[in-house]
Amino acid sequence: MLEAALGSDPKISISLLESERQSPSYTVETLHELYRRVGSHKYYLIIGADSFMEIHLWHRYEDIFELTDLIVAARPSVSRGDLAAQVSTLPGHFSYDKKEQQWSREDNFRIYFLEDIHVELSSSDIRDLLRQGKDVKGLLPPQVFDYICKHKLFGV
Repeated sequence: MLEAALGSDPKISISLLESERQSPSYTVETLHELYRRVGSHKYYLIIGADSFMEIHLWHRYEDIFELTDLIVAARPSVSRGDLAAQVSTLPGHFSYDKKEQQWSREDNFRIYFLEDIHVELSSSDIRDLLRQGKDVKGLLPPQVFDYICKHKLFGV
């Protein structure tokens, strides 16, 4: 499905690391495995603001902050104020740079906020719509929708 979505862009590669791991596959363990396989690079974890609001529930979430910076995409249900309140509950002292739209901790861990990108639907929302038999053609790239139909995924 990723190949269908991304096409043949030579600047992008797809990792099967998650599919090779046993369940449950926790993000922190995946990041450790990424470092082991690929090496020490600068990594970014992109999540929706709704997921960020629950990051304190993630397995060993504090360790994630030592392995990668976060890029948090805006969601209609989560305001910048909500994010700031969540950041204030995280370990360490954060400062906010309004111009850069990022929080920085004293150890240089950063949380970037993509306020200009509004993704109205999550992948869970799309899967739920598919299971309900709703039309999602305009919500997905055509080649991804074709892949889902061809492989009869999510009740299609």
